[in-house]
Amino acid sequence: MGRVWFLSIAIFFCSNVFAQQGQYQDVIYLKNGSVVKGMITEFAPTKSYTIKTADGSIFVFKVEEIEKIAKELIPNSANSNRAINSDSFVAGYRGVIEGGFGASSGSYGLNTVCFAISNGYQFNKKLYAGIATGLNYYPSSVAGVDGFGLIPLYLDGRYSFLPKNPVSPYASLGAGFSFDPQQSFEGAGGYLNPSVGAQIAVGNKYKINLGFNYRIQQMYFTNIVSAGPGGIVTERVIRFSESAGFAIGFVF
Repeated sequence: MGRVWFLSIAIFFCSNVFAQQGQYQDVIYLKNGSVVKGMITEFAPTKSYTIKTADGSIFVFKVEEIEKIAKELIPNSANSNRAINSDSFVAGYRGVIEGGFGASSGSYGLNTVCFAISNGYQFNKKLYAGIATGLNYYPSSVAGVDGFGLIPLYLDGRYSFLPKNPVSPYASLGAGFSFDPQQSFEGAGGYLNPSVGAQIAVGNKYKINLGFNYRIQQMYFTNIVSAGPGGIVTERVIRFSESAGFAIGFVF
């Protein structure tokens, strides 16, 4: 009796483990020659086994009817089709939370710490478009201000090249305008954020983006025109601040 209990528990445990991995299925061979494939969901030691097939049917067989129970590898095509069909990244709402850092680049470049939230529509498994906002913080000094932030508002487009793969290359482009909260939300200037990277699937519902970007922000700078006995003469000019960096995003 103890041996029967042990074998029954082992079969039931392995059935669930392999079923979760989605690579194996249970196979019950009956003494009448029939073969039933699926997942063993319940067993009564020395009495019966319950198995659920792929189409949802449930069968209960007495121990006396069973010739043997085995494991069988599911064909790769079945696994692939099931993975594709269970991919939830189809048409519908999608959101992205992203953060990153950029190192100054160019004559007017500034270091940048960025955070953004994008909400939009997934047209298919490859194409996403939405509207994003967040905060771009510049710890450097501009016009006598030690550290300041701008709030961007922009259109956000993203394209995944191999969405069925666990890891897919992607490209994105954000284009819009930024506002200065320290100047009564006065418009600071145009904003552009192209990015490329890899998109990593986390289950069937979520993905992680790892990307490299080049941010371009139009903003005001103060230049010294002349300095002499009469004082310093400055002028306020519009320039483009550039930064190259990375970003990590969570897609839900």
